[in-house]
Amino acid sequence: MFFVAALVFFACFGADVIATLYFGFFVQYNYFFPLSCVLLMVFIQFASMCARALDFLNCIIQDEVIPLLLPFKRVGATVQRFLYLAVTLVQFTIFSIYSVKGSPLRGLQVSFATGWLSAVFVVAFTHAFFFTGFFSSLGRDSNSFFALPIFLSSMFSGRKEYDESGDPLLRTSTLLITGIPTCVSVLFGISFLISRIVSLYACTLVSTMVSAYIVHIYTDDDGRNVSKTLIRISHLFASVTWLFVTFAFGFNNFEAQLGSTVIVSMVLAGAFLCISLVGVASHSNPMTLRIGLVLFLVYLIACWICCFPIVGRPMGLFCLAIMFHNGLNIVFSPNKLTNIQATFFLASATCLLIMACVLLGWYGTTQQHVDAQSLPSVPVTAEDSQSTLGLYHSYPVCTLTFGADDSFTIEDLALLSEVVSARDTSVLEADFNVWFSGRSITYTGVTDYLSADGVSWAMHRFDASSAKLTFLVVSNPYAISSIVGMTAWIDSLALAPLNIFLPWMWADTIVLVMSFSVKLISFKWISLIDSLSRAAQEQRSQSTNEVILIGSGVAGGISSVSAVRTGFSSVVFAAPGILHILGKLGLTFEGYHKYVLAIGAYYGLLDNVGGQDASLKQKLWCTGTAQYCLSPAFISKTLLETCGDTGGRRHV
Repeated sequence: MFFVAALVFFACFGADVIATLYFGFFVQYNYFFPLSCVLLMVFIQFASMCARALDFLNCIIQDEVIPLLLPFKRVGATVQRFLYLAVTLVQFTIFSIYSVKGSPLRGLQVSFATGWLSAVFVVAFTHAFFFTGFFSSLGRDSNSFFALPIFLSSMFSGRKEYDESGDPLLRTSTLLITGIPTCVSVLFGISFLISRIVSLYACTLVSTMVSAYIVHIYTDDDGRNVSKTLIRISHLFASVTWLFVTFAFGFNNFEAQLGSTVIVSMVLAGAFLCISLVGVASHSNPMTLRIGLVLFLVYLIACWICCFPIVGRPMGLFCLAIMFHNGLNIVFSPNKLTNIQATFFLASATCLLIMACVLLGWYGTTQQHVDAQSLPSVPVTAEDSQSTLGLYHSYPVCTLTFGADDSFTIEDLALLSEVVSARDTSVLEADFNVWFSGRSITYTGVTDYLSADGVSWAMHRFDASSAKLTFLVVSNPYAISSIVGMTAWIDSLALAPLNIFLPWMWADTIVLVMSFSVKLISFKWISLIDSLSRAAQEQRSQSTNEVILIGSGVAGGISSVSAVRTGFSSVVFAAPGILHILGKLGLTFEGYHKYVLAIGAYYGLLDNVGGQDASLKQKLWCTGTAQYCLSPAFISKTLLETCGDTGGRRHV
């Protein structure tokens, strides 16, 4: 069980790094070329780590000695039994201590986490020194040269492998099996670009990953090492390029820099793919394959060199380390570096993680409306009012009041969040005048535009003089910045399959370790948090009012982080939590508990991401779709109807 959890962890960890690099393409469009090189290197590395975890599982299932103990030969079985016994005793001791001092549930979490983290350490140690052959008694397998062309030059002298490709049926099947899944992916991508329906991008993502995996499976049994290597890497590069192109054009407006990057990347991907297919078709002339491998080698080296001036020295050194370790494993490993099963786990985890970030980021974008959402108020009778206990039983947040005179309620804050989601200023003013007529609150307007990923987030200011409150409401109607902004929570999302077995402090620490790849790329949400914090402090310096930050969706999550950093209160709606990324962002639990109030919805999805402070979050009952449950319209309408607004305000 522990090695199963270790396999899941390596697949999720690898998916986290790969997905982070993928979203890094859109930080700056010239990042695509250097980061694509890093992505290919990382994919090989984590596929190898998953393969090592599967090796351990196979040994355990077949009742054999695990690879770590193979050098001990006959004594290895005895050592393995003592190792299992030691881990069991440690787990039992930990469970007993935590159960007595804490709770049995916490004891179970910590003891299980200790077991699978120990398995992770064993597999990682074996993988780190896999190239030495110390952990395997098998002979050298020629399939070790499976992916990286940098060490394939020694294979160019072999000619027998090309003689086998003279069968026309074999060449035709290669072209069809490579081409048909690719065409399906292209059709889905074109459909997404035309319709801009986000579900079609999810289909494009899945079909592209499936096509790459089908090509991998088909070429795995091909004995012609050079041809299958070039087909795999060229098809994988073409798949990554196609996903980049569809995302860039589907979620963003056309820009000259974007267009040039897309054109160059498409030309390169098409050229490599055509060379590989032509090389398979022309079995009598292996020179085409040799040229293709050399060109791809030159491309990788050029991209690695570009990492230093374009992305930064840390990313360049990271790429160098990954390339060096991959090279050692490919040249000196005693058996296969990867296998089909490991590639499947890693590809599936990567596909699911990217899809989750895209969909959650899409749902977390401020949902705009074009028509007024307010209705004229109706008189409220004494029979309609509820006692404080009645309000608490409706929802505990219904009893909250804000301001020096307690004149503002949670409904007011929810309505402000919806007011700023109007597409036109006239609609905004119409809703504001109806919902806040006769109340001592004024709309100052948009005080700051915060730049992120080529678009601007707006910060609206509302002042309530009698209540001595200033509300700063952050909105973001642009999907691309919300989707890329989900990289703030991508590590927590990747760890989600194992979070149930982890105390939140352990999850926070593991997320901190996993987030190293995020720190290697200058994502715009990092500077956005600083900009929002500075803007809020500037607004606070202009008056003596208490400042409350308000936001929904991804904007609400960013507002939560800024609130903890600045010490301002915040109320966020349908926003991701920050419990599991506190260490990653340099925040404290005490600050999160003191300054952030989160209100979400059942089945809202986004507000279940990142970990919430359970003592302060409020869930509203919702049976609709995820997009509806996350909308400001649902939250404000539900609070107005459930909490019984004293002003008789209504929602359409």
